[in-house]
Amino acid sequence: MREHSIQDFEVSSGVIARNEQGLIEGRLQLADNLTFTFVMDNHGAQWYWQPSEPAFVATRAGLFGRDVEDRSPDELRFLAEHGVGADDYKRLQMLDIAQDDLLAVA
Repeated sequence: MREHSIQDFEVSSGVIARNEQGLIEGRLQLADNLTFTFVMDNHGAQWYWQPSEPAFVATRAGLFGRDVEDRSPDELRFLAEHGVGADDYKRLQMLDIAQDDLLAVA
């Protein structure tokens, strides 16, 4: 499991749709007149920033995506020794991420 540097954006509007080929297309309007567009399928994604990609500025650190679920054998053994099951651990991680989001808003 790896912790990531995360940059948060405020989404003011957006749309996500599935096209005739089954691809997921989206457009998110972000603060500071930024637009993030993407096209994705089961194998990957392409994305674009308009008018241009912003400089990355980390706003917090935390778990993201697959790293919430992927645990090393040592982590699994440690959790089992302390009576924490896989489903319990996933719920705890998601609550931790949600807490970070809620504290950032407050």
